[in-house]
Formats: sequence, C-alpha cells, structure tokens
Amino acid sequence: MFSPSQQCPDPRRVVVQGDGGTGKSTLCHYLTYNWALGTLKSMSRFNLVFYVDLRFASGSLIQSIIDQNLPDGSKTINQLNKLIQENQKEILIILDGFEHLNIDKHHEIMDVIMKCSLRHCNLLVTADNKYAGATLYKHFDRKLVIMGLQKDAQLLLVEKYETLAEVHPEFYDDLVEEITDDDKDMLRILALNPLYCLCLCFICEVQGNLEVTTATALLHSFISSIKKHYLEKHAIPETAVGVIEQVDKNMAHASYLAFKCLSAQNETLEYEDSGDITNKEPIREFGIIQFSKQDSHEDYYFKHTAVCSYLAAEHLTNLD
Repeated sequence: MFSPSQQCPDPRRVVVQGDGGTGKSTLCHYLTYNWALGTLKSMSRFNLVFYVDLRFASGSLIQSIIDQNLPDGSKTINQLNKLIQENQKEILIILDGFEHLNIDKHHEIMDVIMKCSLRHCNLLVTADNKYAGATLYKHFDRKLVIMGLQKDAQLLLVEKYETLAEVHPEFYDDLVEEITDDDKDMLRILALNPLYCLCLCFICEVQGNLEVTTATALLHSFISSIKKHYLEKHAIPETAVGVIEQVDKNMAHASYLAFKCLSAQNETLEYEDSGDITNKEPIREFGIIQFSKQDSHEDYYFKHTAVCSYLAAEHLTNLD
C-alpha cells in the first residue's frame, strides 16, 4: 500500500474505497495491529501510527487522536500537535470513514484530507464508493479499490464461521453449495461482500435456507433471523404472543433509532436521545447496536451503515 512503484515512487497519501461491508475498517485494524507487532515490512517506515474512527471524531484532529489513541492523558493537545508537526514524515494517520465527516463540524480534519495542513504527513483515508470521487482523489498519491472476497476467501470465511458458531456438520456443505451454484448468480454476487457473506452464514444457520435474491431481501432475512435467534436462545415458545410482540416492538424501536441517527447525519448519538422503552436489553442482545460508555453519558451507534440504512427505511415504511 505504501510501497514505492514506478508510477508512485514515494506514496504518502492513500485513499481506499469500497462498498459498505467490503472490509475497509478491517483493513485499517489489520494495518494498525500488525504495525504494533512489527510484522508488516511496508509499515516499518512509520515511527507512529494513529487510527481515528471518524464516526467518533471530535472537531479537532488532535483531540480525536487523543480520545481514541491516548485516553490515559499521556499527551496534551499542544504536546501531541508539536510532536506531529515536527515528525510528519515518520507518522501515519489513518482516518476511517470519510463518509461520516460533517464539513461544518470537522473542518480541521477536512483541511488535513485536502492537504491544507499537515501537508507532509502520511495519510490513509477510507471512503464508501458513494462518497469517493475526483474531488477526493486529487489530494492523494494512490487510490485503491476493494472489490470483495475471492472465491477461496469466501469458503474460508464460511468455514471459520462454522467452527466458531459450532453449527451442524452439514452447514458448511449446504452454504457452499448455495453460494457456488451457477444458477444463483445473485447469491454469488452477495457473497463477494464480507459483511453479506457473514449475514448469509447467520441466515443459513437460523433459518436453514437462503431464499434471498437481493441485498434488501438479505437484510430483511437477516433482521428476521436475529429475532428468531433471540426467541430460540431464551426458549420463548411461539404461543407466547405477548413476549413475541414485545420483541417486535424492540426491533421497531431499533428501526426508529436508525432513522434518528441518519436524520441527524450522525451515526452516533447520546443514549438519552434513544427514547423511552420498557426493556432495552433485547436491543443490546440483538447485536446490531453498540453501546459505548463515555465520561458522563452513554453513546449508541449502529455497527454497520447498511443495517442502519435498512432499518431506517423499514421505520419509514411502517409509519402510519
């Protein structure tokens, strides 16, 4: 990624783009983790690497780095700013999720991306395909596009899911047969996306079949599978109509939270904004919303934009 080539002998600024769920954030985590271990030769040129999830970015880049990388208070804003300014060529800053930036709120971070400040700093920015374009590219030395999983990687992912989830022995063979069936082109295309491939694994485990032909149908089946899995986990019988209705209400509330996040153009909201609901624990157990303790409050956010967008659309569909 940062290795020199004939076309780009000294790449310092790289943009990585791809559809939601293709593994951009996973790539960032992989690079950061292996830099810390010293196992990636191409990352050894950096003395420091700072990872910033732009969903949780404050207005200032330096403050965001401190919040997400140095929570122990080992560096003040002035100290870190001086360190970065004086060592730009030896530092890599990873900004994950360009699509989450608010230009009004994050103008200092935008200045770094647009090369108006920290012009000599190494930078890696990830962006959803819908938000990447020529305006962004012109500020970078190299553009990389993540296309999805190759066939052998798909099969390896399914195999790992089978092992970790301890599903029935036929699971692996059944799912592989489905996603490699020449007559099921859409399933094979969906399985290229790592997120969707994992969703297919979960649906197959819970539902026992893969009756999906579009990404929307996949997400619908995924949400239905979450509710079914919750009921089975708690041994709730189909006759317990009142409990099942409450589970449906909790999922409907999750859809409302998704709509609220997207409406605010912010996928992270303070917990007090989540509204009143009798029992929030099922929402936590659904696993689609992450709750994060802060100093004086609790935030919540959706783990993935695709799921958040689908639930927000479902909320609008169900409005009277």
